[in-house]
Amino acid sequence: MKSDYGVLIDKLREGREIIVCGHINPDPDCIGAMLALDRAFSGESQGWRLVMDDAVPSYLDYLQGIERFITPADLDIKPHTVLLIDCSEPERCGKWLPPLIEQYRPELFCLDHHLSNDFTGDGMVLETDAAASGEIAAVLIAKAGIEIDTAIAAQLYTAIVGDTGCFRYTNTTPRTMRIGADLLDKHIDAEQIRIRLFESHSLKNMQMIRVAFDNMQIEADGQLCYMVIDYQSKLNASAGDSDCDNIVSNTLTLSGVKIGLLFEEHPGLVKVSMRCRNGYRVDQLAQHFGGGGHLLASGCRVKGSLEQVKDQVLTAALQLL
Repeated sequence: MKSDYGVLIDKLREGREIIVCGHINPDPDCIGAMLALDRAFSGESQGWRLVMDDAVPSYLDYLQGIERFITPADLDIKPHTVLLIDCSEPERCGKWLPPLIEQYRPELFCLDHHLSNDFTGDGMVLETDAAASGEIAAVLIAKAGIEIDTAIAAQLYTAIVGDTGCFRYTNTTPRTMRIGADLLDKHIDAEQIRIRLFESHSLKNMQMIRVAFDNMQIEADGQLCYMVIDYQSKLNASAGDSDCDNIVSNTLTLSGVKIGLLFEEHPGLVKVSMRCRNGYRVDQLAQHFGGGGHLLASGCRVKGSLEQVKDQVLTAALQLL
């Protein structure tokens, strides 16, 4: 299935009561892209529902329209159309969505930029060279001839900045920079966005960072670094999933590290976040364990005990080296 901006634009213009879904453990790219499309295409007046299985991170509460998100339990319409944002499989949105699709058989659309895209549906816009789903959303809104106001610009800028690390990561392209510059022209508060995304940590997040560093280990002559956050430590700090976001990035700040991993223990499973330098492709490592993502930033959730999963993933990661 090829990308077709026109088909998706027509659906968003005409589609009433669309259910827009984001992936579990949502990040700024997912949230920003959803809100931008909702505002640009007048989703509220068309009866759209923005559905998220997990809580929206509190550090994104500056985004206009954040109150539009509801949980699956609050969904009050039958799905005629479902749009997946920043993911391609309904399962990535939570266990609630596949049964809903099976029951009502809605039209299914997707807007995504991940290499590990296995979408099968009625229409898709997929650009694996795009730095963020927010970048694709910006192009789509421009192709639709819709004026980007300050609120939409802040939503899109948040999405792009979030997935590029303030334009530092290798996924940043000349188009990414041009779109970012155009968004800055809309008089957004870029400093607030930078602070909220990268320089404002909750106490619980700082406590989880401490746990991760306390449990840091080095393998393969310093080429692999991994951290561990055990479930008991999360309970002791009353920390949630969002309090562990982006901690894995610290593994690559150690000189000489090529692959970095974070093992986050949950009851019955382990969430594994993965980062790497050019040439190692952790997306393939994640796919081996049922996950996916980007070339240099991916993840998966693996059933089993912390020690079992850690041994399995470390063995596979060492083979990459």
